[in-house]
Amino acid sequence: MVRLIIAAACLCGLAFAVAWLVDHPGVIAVTWFGYLIETSTAVAVVALVSVIAITALVWRLLMLFLRSPRHLRQRLHTRVQDKGLAALSRGLVAVGAGDAAAAQKAAREADRLVGVKPLALLLRSQAAQLAGDREAAKASFRAMLDSNETMALGLRGLYVEARREGDHVRARNHAEKALAHKSHLPWAAHATLAYQAGSHDWDGAMATLSRQADQRILSRDKARRLKAVVLTGKAIDMAAHDRTQARALALEAHHAAPDLVPAAVLAADLLAEAGEVARASRIIETAWRLGPHPELADAYAHARIGDSAQDRVKRARTLLKLAPDDRESIFAMATAHMEARDFAAALVALQSIPGQPTRRHCLFFARLAEAEGKEGEGREWLQRAAIAPADPAWTADGIVSDRWLPVSPVSGDLDAFVWQAPAMSAETDQPVIVLPHVPAAPPEALPPPVMRPPDPKPQAFVSPAGLTPAAAAPQPVPKPTFIPDDPGPPDATDKAGSQRSRPTY
Repeated sequence: MVRLIIAAACLCGLAFAVAWLVDHPGVIAVTWFGYLIETSTAVAVVALVSVIAITALVWRLLMLFLRSPRHLRQRLHTRVQDKGLAALSRGLVAVGAGDAAAAQKAAREADRLVGVKPLALLLRSQAAQLAGDREAAKASFRAMLDSNETMALGLRGLYVEARREGDHVRARNHAEKALAHKSHLPWAAHATLAYQAGSHDWDGAMATLSRQADQRILSRDKARRLKAVVLTGKAIDMAAHDRTQARALALEAHHAAPDLVPAAVLAADLLAEAGEVARASRIIETAWRLGPHPELADAYAHARIGDSAQDRVKRARTLLKLAPDDRESIFAMATAHMEARDFAAALVALQSIPGQPTRRHCLFFARLAEAEGKEGEGREWLQRAAIAPADPAWTADGIVSDRWLPVSPVSGDLDAFVWQAPAMSAETDQPVIVLPHVPAAPPEALPPPVMRPPDPKPQAFVSPAGLTPAAAAPQPVPKPTFIPDDPGPPDATDKAGSQRSRPTY
């Protein structure tokens, strides 16, 4: 519409000019080299306009001729680029479809047409990975390091390849370089944090966590939780040679995440050891309100060394008041009655536990029957325990551990262990693998290699605590070994009331 209006205005102006010339006729005379040239004003104006138009046309043709080589080169380059982009598109589609041959063919065509460009390097590396050519893939990723634009991508590719080869030293170096290049990369920060925690470099892990929190890579709640996990891991290592510092770290971890059971248990143990039983009890009570746990119950019952069995019954009753409907509260009460040899009260407590009996439940009934001399009933409960649902345990990535660990030995993730019923084998109804406790590695140690679950084989139920690091797999035993929360048959240790069966951190 605007162009139409402008064209109409121009035509009106031209018509007005022609009309004005017609209304105002005149004569133009030019004397040049002895010649006299006379013409009307209208003819002179038309001649002048024609000369200007012809001059402009000749100039344009001349410029077009002079610029034609450059235009031709640009056009040819555009055609090559279009073909290269088409090859890149075909290659990326082939990679997504899993067609290695088509992807490699498109990658070669893109290299020939486009050259060393980010997308061409990406396609070349993806095609090499799809074809299983690791060396070619690594060569492509190394070529990406020459440009700031593709350096992060190249480092990530080299990191993934190093992880696949099990070379954790190179993988960690690539992750740290990527984090130094771009500090906001989530994968680099996560990998660096995992390697620092896996090698027990707790101070480095804390620094990495602080940077992630400052850059909002992690939410505030997630950062506080991981900080508590790191502090707990450091406290566990420190407890071997500096109990005071370990106590301070465990308390800081408990304040950061009151629901983190290992932090609460370790803090309570170290406080009780220092004679601060009341403070240790308050920590356990706080954690118990957030989530009852058998390790909390055991730490609470044995907070004061030398307590009698009746004293432990009173302490168990306190936990029952804090969470009266929770299974762990009832189990804690039954355990205390059993240690006090009040079998009738223990039986009443066990019978009040709602839901289907679990393995620990059945073993407790079997032990109670054995203590009362009912061997037949005890054997029946042992048979039921063999097919009963598993009890919760510390699990992470298919691994079952006899104690909490700050880092998963499979994935290297922080805070991977959760308290839940372990995954069961379809053939044996047993945990996939049981991970025994391994002493803390020195700070310079590398993270352990990836652990693969073994093929399931028929085996008898065995407690995680019954394994040793040298055992490759659980072996059948004549009689089931009770889980750590089960106090075991009455003996001199029970009478003393000072032996603890749970793992200590």
